[in-house]
Amino acid sequence: MKRFLCSLVFLSVFMMAVGCDDKSTSTSNPTSTTASALKIDFDTGEPQECDGPTDENCNAEGPGQRLICDADEMCHYYESDEDCTYAGLEGGDKSCEYTQCVEDGECEESNPDPDNLGAWCLYTEASVLSEIPGICFFSYDTCEALPNTPCWDEGVVYCANNECECNAEADMSQATTEVCDEMDNDCDGDTDETFGVGEACDSDDADDCENGTLTCAADELGTECVNESETDVSEVCDDVDNDCDGDTDDDDSSLDLSTASTWYADSDDDGYGDPDVSTQTCDVPEGYVSDNTDCDDTNADVNPGELETCTTSYDDNCDGASNENSAFDVSTWYADSDDDGYGDSDSTITACSQVVGTVADNTDCDDADSEVNPAATELCNSKDDDCDGETDEGYGLGDVCSDGDGVCLVDGTYDSCSEDGLSAVCSAEEDLDQQLDSEVCNGLDDTCDGTIDEGCDDDSDGYCDDGMVVGSGAACTSGDCNDDDADVSPEATEVCNGEDDDCDEETDEGCDDDSDGYCDEAMLFGAGAECESGDCDDSDAEIYPTKEEVCTTSYDDNCDDDTEFMLDGVTPACDSCANALELECGVEYEIGMATEPNASNAIDTYQCWTKFGAKTLTTTFSGKEVVIVPDAEAGTTFSLQILTSGTGTIAARLNSSCEPDEGTSAVTAYKEGSAIYDGTCAAYGTTSVSGGVVGEDFVALDAKTDQTVTVKFTCVSP
Repeated sequence: MKRFLCSLVFLSVFMMAVGCDDKSTSTSNPTSTTASALKIDFDTGEPQECDGPTDENCNAEGPGQRLICDADEMCHYYESDEDCTYAGLEGGDKSCEYTQCVEDGECEESNPDPDNLGAWCLYTEASVLSEIPGICFFSYDTCEALPNTPCWDEGVVYCANNECECNAEADMSQATTEVCDEMDNDCDGDTDETFGVGEACDSDDADDCENGTLTCAADELGTECVNESETDVSEVCDDVDNDCDGDTDDDDSSLDLSTASTWYADSDDDGYGDPDVSTQTCDVPEGYVSDNTDCDDTNADVNPGELETCTTSYDDNCDGASNENSAFDVSTWYADSDDDGYGDSDSTITACSQVVGTVADNTDCDDADSEVNPAATELCNSKDDDCDGETDEGYGLGDVCSDGDGVCLVDGTYDSCSEDGLSAVCSAEEDLDQQLDSEVCNGLDDTCDGTIDEGCDDDSDGYCDDGMVVGSGAACTSGDCNDDDADVSPEATEVCNGEDDDCDEETDEGCDDDSDGYCDEAMLFGAGAECESGDCDDSDAEIYPTKEEVCTTSYDDNCDDDTEFMLDGVTPACDSCANALELECGVEYEIGMATEPNASNAIDTYQCWTKFGAKTLTTTFSGKEVVIVPDAEAGTTFSLQILTSGTGTIAARLNSSCEPDEGTSAVTAYKEGSAIYDGTCAAYGTTSVSGGVVGEDFVALDAKTDQTVTVKFTCVSP
């Protein structure tokens, strides 16, 4: 506020009023001070006297204006022209750049030469009118040219456009001849340069060494040697010719031995010296060393650097003892207090030889118990008997265990050891209250004997013995009437063997339903059956294997797959029925007349019957004939067709007989007076034999020669 009031008071003039006491000295230039009074009469504007260009009260600039102490030693106020130049003070053009400010400290950053210029903030007409608080002004400092010489001159540092220089100029006309007076008399920048001042020198003492210093003599025309030591220099061990006599260290007989080293003979060349043989020199002589600790300089294997060993009898490392416990190959021995041959790792002693009461082993985990060592067997006794770091291992302490079997089983854990230490004891005890007197088939061990459902399915057929109680969970189904035989069960097939195979309380049912002593051939048959096997019709007691065939029946009486039946009841029983060849209806058959086992003797003439009477076939037949009949039930009507191409084949339907007339050369195919006439005979290419009835008629097939004949029956069921 005070600075601002001062500015208002002197607004009519061009500079800030004198006496505003809040202006402080610039901290950037201790040799310059802030103007306390500007040397301008602000009432008249007339310049006042000033004290040269260094007058701090008349040496400042601002925007477009300047305070200058001109050559008339008057402080003038100038305003700059367009180029911001000023008349009067030397130094050329002045910078018109300015920095606005409020306090002096703000001008430090824009100070072009902080080492030589003071800086402060002033209020001016220009700043007030332009509403700028203040303008930075800078004062100039003094400078010298060739100080401390006759040519010395003092000047001022001028700054323009942020560049400063000194205007002092040395007066070289004042230069004189150089003398030894610690001054630069000839103004060439060097002082006493021709006199060697400060160089080393030797005065009149006993040694030859230059240990003095040249200084200027009193007459300033020359030098003298001063400050040389009053004591003569002695030769010492430092690779320097100390007394300056041309000889150095060991080569100088005047060597001060107190500076020399003591060296010791090393006869065995092991790097360690004999303390009894020594010499003093600066440098180590050949065969000598600085060490003096060899206790035997005749043996290179003996010195403090060697390791003490248990294998020698002398002091290897010169420590005053041999084979002591510090030997590098010393053994560690372990106390064996329980005398079990195993040592305590925590109780040791080192020695070259075994000490009584010790062993080389260190694996005993309890040296107070001779039964505890790595060779011992681990027992269940809460001790680590075998020293493996585990206690009672292998006995399963803490593991789950059980006692009893089946429904009596109780779970527990192994929680203690047996008295002999050989096993762990299970905490469980079997529950016998759950035990049954007899096993039940239920998937459980009811009798607590370690076996489940014993006796339930001994034959492993999936069915439980019907003498056992079967409950939920059983692996078998009830109902086995013979649990010793896997072939006997409710799902088995009944076999004719005298046993109840399917457990239905019946034996061999279906085996001999007709009670003829023969088992149904459709049934399985085994040893022990009360019937014989082979009954082809177990519903008829008149049919069985040993029955004599009845030729007048149309069925197989004796189960030999042949009905062997005749119709006339005159010819011997079954003498030819067995020879009839049965052929299926509708199937073509090739019959070899010469090879067919049922072929009969030759017949050369056939008499066939027609409605016109008998007709004789006069063709001569040299081949055999075969009797054939359809394999069909009785009453089936049939006809026969000859399919063989060519001639010489004939078929004759025989009525009420199963073969042609035995021993004759001619045969009557049909009896006279029969109601059926046509179809009794047929040759290839003619009408087939027809009108036949199974059970009544047969067909005689004949050929002219022994050839193969193809025939086919056509049948109609009754």
